[in-house]
Amino acid sequence: MINMQQIYQQAKNDVTCTFMTGMGYECVITKGCKIVRDNKSGEVQILNIMGGTYYAKLTSEQLEVFKLFGWKIGVNVLNLYNFRLKLDIIEQKIKDEMTGRGSQKQLSLLKAKREEILKKYSQINYKLNNIKAYGNYKNNNYSEEGDY
Repeated sequence: MINMQQIYQQAKNDVTCTFMTGMGYECVITKGCKIVRDNKSGEVQILNIMGGTYYAKLTSEQLEVFKLFGWKIGVNVLNLYNFRLKLDIIEQKIKDEMTGRGSQKQLSLLKAKREEILKKYSQINYKLNNIKAYGNYKNNNYSEEGDY
């Protein structure tokens, strides 16, 4: 298992990420995921933006993926989780639109957004499935409810 300091170092060394410093902390941000290290205590936290304007702490299951597989796989799994949440919201909006006004323009926009998210989801899922260690873990621990 990888400790939080090692995950932070992996994130800091990842050239696809944005590194920032603030008053008493350093952080790395990429694809809706933020890892923060306090300069005084050295404490490291990983946060998820979840499509809003605030960051939330990861669930214990999400954090476990980071500790087992590291920064890059953890970020990708977190993105899959966020895409599933977005797809659920869009599906509900499509149902509401069909039972409500039935605006063709709104339905077309929602369906296009759904296709865009499904494409991104499929790309990340394909990439993760080609990583043998993660594929074995997923097959043994994956649930359809989207715990990750």
